[in-house]
Amino acid sequence: MEALKEGTSMSICTSNRVYLKLPFDESDAAEMERLMKDLGDEYFGSEDGREWRLMKNQMVLTVVIRPLKQIQADCQADLTALGVASKEIFEVVTVKGLKESSEFCRQIADRIAADLEGVTGVTEHCG
Repeated sequence: MEALKEGTSMSICTSNRVYLKLPFDESDAAEMERLMKDLGDEYFGSEDGREWRLMKNQMVLTVVIRPLKQIQADCQADLTALGVASKEIFEVVTVKGLKESSEFCRQIADRIAADLEGVTGVTEHCG
């Protein structure tokens, strides 16, 4: 499957981050697949198991996992606000959707944080 593009055709959006304290591995990828199946009506995942497009009730979310070192500058204010040192975080899960899906994004982020032992960041709105 072609890699999913984060933020594709989303002009006014909401975004939540989950900071994972352990490296993302195969068992986490299997857990994410289970979560996507449980939480959405339909989902599509990338071959590398690090990107998903989740659909529910006509809402579309993207879920992308990246190593913190790739996006650390974007996350530093969030980590500081959470009182978490960057050396404690290995991976960042970003859940993004249109503004109307803000509550659903938050629910997905909270569930990922609970199931993968992560810390949920603050909600961001982008234009």
